[in-house]
Amino acid sequence: LTVEWYHNGYPLANGHRFRKTHDFGYVSLDILYAFPEDSGEWTCVATNSLGEAQSSASFNVIGNKVIYDESQHPESLHRIQQIEAPKELPPEPVELKPLAPQFISPLQTIERIEGQPAHFETRVTPINDPQMRVQWFKDGAPLLNSNRFHHTSDFGFIGLDIAYTVPEDSGVYTVVAANEQGQDQTEGYLGVESKSVFRISLFPVLMFHNGRPLAASSRIAMRNEFGLVTLDIHYVLPEDVGEFCCLARNAAGEDQTTGSLHCQSRASILGDVQHPESWKRIQACFFLSYPLKVFAGN
Repeated sequence: LTVEWYHNGYPLANGHRFRKTHDFGYVSLDILYAFPEDSGEWTCVATNSLGEAQSSASFNVIGNKVIYDESQHPESLHRIQQIEAPKELPPEPVELKPLAPQFISPLQTIERIEGQPAHFETRVTPINDPQMRVQWFKDGAPLLNSNRFHHTSDFGFIGLDIAYTVPEDSGVYTVVAANEQGQDQTEGYLGVESKSVFRISLFPVLMFHNGRPLAASSRIAMRNEFGLVTLDIHYVLPEDVGEFCCLARNAAGEDQTTGSLHCQSRASILGDVQHPESWKRIQACFFLSYPLKVFAGN
């Protein structure tokens, strides 16, 4: 059974818009999207060895306009005409003469302990001068960029934040604001006190093997925690046999303790039977596999 489609008497050309279906007696044609030229008569013809049958249908496709010359929103046309109508221009704003920068408040004196944050802030006029440049100095030298320092300059507010302080941050901080009319500056002091440091020397603990200092190794780990001294050997080798000595020493003197390690070497070639019962069974099977000769007489 063959099924063919015709449009206005002509075989339907293949196209991605047309999808044909013929499944268990169900025949259909899907047009994904139609054009005016798709209008007309559509015919489906089914043919086999005994004859043919056909069915026709017609439909008309109304095309869309390419250009619309009438208003789609008449109620909005009046509003558009009002917006496009000429209007009186507002008077030009009076241009203000730019002023030289002037700080309203000075920077403060700050005392901090090492590790604490620090914050400087001040205010400057004019607040709306896009040409104004702000720069920070420390002890007369430009302040270097660092991830610890964050600068702020917004609508006349000028700030400097230090995330955490170190003793080297101590000094005089100066902020300078300048434009084409002049410049102004203010300064403040930051003092950073170092944290107290306590130092104490722990008495060393040494390990010896056969009178020689124990060499570092991935197999050997030594620990000294709260007075407990341990030596761990992950796996022993014949060369580990001998005397181990632990020596503790401080300003008052020293003390030591010793211990011995014995290690039995493994044979490279095993000559003895590891499973005697299995060996007897193997021998019995081996002898039964050979023919047995029996002799009679003297």
